[in-house]
Amino acid sequence: MSTTDPFEILFVCAGNTSRSPFAAACAREELAKLDGGGWRVVSAGTTVSDESGPTDEARRLAAEFGLDLGSHRPRTVTAEDCRRADLIIAIGWDQASHVWSLVPDSWDRCFTLKEFVHYARRAPSRPAILYAGTADRMRDRVKAAHELRRRARSDHGFWGDLRPQDFDIPEPDAVHPDGWRTFARVMRLLVIDAMRLVVGPRPDPRSDAPKKKAARTRKAAHARPRSARRAT
Repeated sequence: MSTTDPFEILFVCAGNTSRSPFAAACAREELAKLDGGGWRVVSAGTTVSDESGPTDEARRLAAEFGLDLGSHRPRTVTAEDCRRADLIIAIGWDQASHVWSLVPDSWDRCFTLKEFVHYARRAPSRPAILYAGTADRMRDRVKAAHELRRRARSDHGFWGDLRPQDFDIPEPDAVHPDGWRTFARVMRLLVIDAMRLVVGPRPDPRSDAPKKKAARTRKAAHARPRSARRAT
């Protein structure tokens, strides 16, 4: 992938009928607020059995948050999906393991959702001026999160500084609406955090205000007639 390609995020769950399409819809909404373009969000599943569409629960929950899953069709994740993605967010540990077995060299770009938020939150920020564009900056944020994970595993063992139970976001077993609403709130907040972390801090236009004012002053001074400048 080149630095001019859009930054692609792949969400992966098991059936691709509820968790990953809901997470992808939340991500698109948040990224549209944070940055106008330069990214692509898709989702897929590891054990897709129903290709007709999202579950009724997922549709209903998405609608409650103003999201539309009507056009989504479940599909099985492929090795090409994993190779193309700049960031692969697995909803659970089983899906992350599946991705790594499918494409072993995807390890540095594949995290569970909770895992990515944990490490990206601690990753140092670098000035936006260092990057060619948003996608370039987002790729660097993924590298920084992976480097922290790599160090944590070197220091603490396979699970790093997390516990195994910290990796998954289980799908509710019951059809009770409260269980699904709790799941949706947790998922949405985590996805919003992840998108804000991968985009990184935006440049503060106020920080350039003094420089721009000084530049305008110099330009105005040079624009005055020579005689007027001597008089001052």
